[in-house]
Amino acid sequence: AGIQRHLTAPYSPQQNGVVEHRNRSVMAMARSLLKGMLVPGRFLGEAVRHAVYLLNRLLTKAMGDWTPFEAWTGRKPQLGHLRVFGCTAHAKITTPNQKKLDDRSTPYVYLGVVEGSKAHRLFDPRRGRIHVSRDVIFEENVPWQWSAVAGEQNSTEFTVEEDGVDAPPAHPVPRYRAPSPAVPQSHLASPVGASPSLPTSP
Repeated sequence: AGIQRHLTAPYSPQQNGVVEHRNRSVMAMARSLLKGMLVPGRFLGEAVRHAVYLLNRLLTKAMGDWTPFEAWTGRKPQLGHLRVFGCTAHAKITTPNQKKLDDRSTPYVYLGVVEGSKAHRLFDPRRGRIHVSRDVIFEENVPWQWSAVAGEQNSTEFTVEEDGVDAPPAHPVPRYRAPSPAVPQSHLASPVGASPSLPTSP
């Protein structure tokens, strides 16, 4: 009875194939969550936590029509509260004594749900803090503009660099014109308003 501890040989992950396969499933889902909404890689831990939360509420081949959550608790999971990981969320500001023209919500990044509190887990990129709230409005098709927060500007222009030093701007090269051949004076006409580009002396 109880839990028995079993060890594997060094550098032999195939002896623990079930766990290794599950770890690969978790990392694959976490990678998709990050890439799907352009979330930076430093939120890998949040993506893994949310991936495990989802996998525990999805059907598996081994359990048939049951989910791990249903097998553990005896009731079906509720999925209506889930939103797109990494989308833009607007949480209600609960500060008292607000003025009439003050903002009523603050934009955040959605990082999943908080188990046990029936609330959403949000991240504030400007302050670098986690915020928990249940009064949230989501824009599930709008990813957060991480470059704008970092002060970066996405420009279509580029400059050529050489040896780590910015090269001076390139100037247009004048087109080469061959010199005009000398024309005898006797062959030239002298009408009024003649072209100044023709030579006037032999």
